[in-house]
Amino acid sequence: MRRDSTEQVASLINPQSYRFNAWISGAAGWAGNFNPGVLPQNQYVDWLKYYSYNEGSEDTFQLEWTDDFDTFNTQRWSKANWTFDGNLVDFSPGNVTVEDGLLVLSLTDETPSAVSEDVLNFTAKCIYPNPADNELFISQQENFVFEHVCIYNCMGVLVIQETLRFEKQSIDISSLTCGTYIIKMYGKNKEVVDLFIKGNY
Repeated sequence: MRRDSTEQVASLINPQSYRFNAWISGAAGWAGNFNPGVLPQNQYVDWLKYYSYNEGSEDTFQLEWTDDFDTFNTQRWSKANWTFDGNLVDFSPGNVTVEDGLLVLSLTDETPSAVSEDVLNFTAKCIYPNPADNELFISQQENFVFEHVCIYNCMGVLVIQETLRFEKQSIDISSLTCGTYIIKMYGKNKEVVDLFIKGNY
């Protein structure tokens, strides 16, 4: 936790709100040049807890609510449909979804769906079984040839990284605990991101 007591903090006298934004900056000097070939990209949020601050009380921070994102709570959250100067994307309500207990914020091209049909077909055919117990298989396809695979837990920590050398390759996931994981597959100017579940639960 970082403590800040500057004038900017002192001016925060009105109720604040949480906001999740996945966007692309037009400031190349700050964020680097954007490569459209990396789309689609997804940001995953597993849970969020809100604590109220009660200065001077014995319990300074008190838990008010938790959102596990089993559903999209429209009483708590809204979906943006606007943009701002310096943002290379338009926020689209269709790019905010809830999948397997995760809030998913997607960056896509101008196609209407958050995940392209080609990517859906690829992940359904080529990352299996899902759920998986001890092995996850990856089968290359003609239009999707990847060189590396990375698996992250829901906290964004890299837990497995392998080079893909064969047309069909097994990934040993026996060391992973049961839960939902993010799998990223990288090739030349292409990346696919999906979720899989370790364990039948």
